[in-house]
Amino acid sequence: MTVVPTMRFAQQAQADISRLSAELAELQRQISSGKSVDDLRTLGDGSTRLIATAGLISMDENRVRLGKEIEARIRLQASAMQRASSSAIQFVRTIREAALNKDGGNLSTGLEFAFANLRQAMNESFNGAPLFGGERVGDPPIKINSLPALAMVTTQTEVFDEAARKPRVDLGGDLALDVADRASEISWDSFRALRDLKRYFDAEPTVLRPRINDEQAKDLLILAEALENAVGKIQEAESRNGFKLERVEAARTQLQSRVLTLRQELSSQSETDLAAVSTRLAMLQTQYQATGQTFASLSRLTLLDFLR
Repeated sequence: MTVVPTMRFAQQAQADISRLSAELAELQRQISSGKSVDDLRTLGDGSTRLIATAGLISMDENRVRLGKEIEARIRLQASAMQRASSSAIQFVRTIREAALNKDGGNLSTGLEFAFANLRQAMNESFNGAPLFGGERVGDPPIKINSLPALAMVTTQTEVFDEAARKPRVDLGGDLALDVADRASEISWDSFRALRDLKRYFDAEPTVLRPRINDEQAKDLLILAEALENAVGKIQEAESRNGFKLERVEAARTQLQSRVLTLRQELSSQSETDLAAVSTRLAMLQTQYQATGQTFASLSRLTLLDFLR
């Protein structure tokens, strides 16, 4: 008589069903979460590398955000300085035309316009902080607000209210730089040239009218040259600003590239390969159905089945 070890087969089938159920549940979790591990303990020694990689990604993403903010600020700085220099250069042309044509009728308006644009540009702000006020927030760096007040100035400190230090940013690696020059470094020479023009116009009011004389024309040409030289300081600051923008953009691009690489590394360590998991899931479901049918068949056997 052949002995059928039904009980052992049934127990084995039941164990297989339990194992397959657990594995199916894990695969379904991976598909739904997109993660190949449920927690860091699953990775064992690899958890340290995973934590370090995630930390680097977070740090670099913060630096990318900071880089974008600094880029926006530097572009605004460029716009402000360009506005200041272009209006001053336009006034230089106005002065030379007045000397050539012996007509100073446009000089007063030109001076007002150049002063207003220079003051406004140096007082420009970004997110509540003056662009050219140094490492500070709050009041703008240019204290004077009129040409009569400028005419009374004798020292630099009467014009500027700035922090001692410049704003500085560190984007990692070798890129740590001062974001902006201070207003006094950029514009003191220009304010002084405009002050000298204002004093001259006050001392020689007839120069502001048509039919100026030859001596006044010569004086105007000297003052125009002084202002043109002063504007050179603004243009030098513009050039430095452009170089800073290039460096920050390059650093931000490099950081974004590194974040992408690190994310791919993190994905290889912890994220699910959906194609492989789906294939495995289909295979296990087939096994589970076959094992379930076997267990169901064995469960229905009675003593009569053994006696037959």
